[in-house]
Amino acid sequence: MEFFGRRAGDVGATGDRSGLIEIYAAAGVPAVHVIDIRKLVADYGMPYDPETPPKIGEGAPYMRTEYSKIPAACALAVDAALLICGHRRGRRVRR
Repeated sequence: MEFFGRRAGDVGATGDRSGLIEIYAAAGVPAVHVIDIRKLVADYGMPYDPETPPKIGEGAPYMRTEYSKIPAACALAVDAALLICGHRRGRRVRR
């Protein structure tokens, strides 16, 4: 992916002082740097400064969403059972 002649990941080494934009770009994750954020939040009626900022290392950018694997496993089992039953039923009809 290329933006203004630069590709995602075309960033120098990241270190302790790197921000999220540099870290995400170095990892190849598309990132957008918003300029004039005060006007943008005013246009949408959002607060500029949160009342209580999260501690370093906490907050939405650092969270990982994990979903339960049980419903997916159940759905996969049902799908497999339907495919097997359908395949067996197809054999009986052809004979």
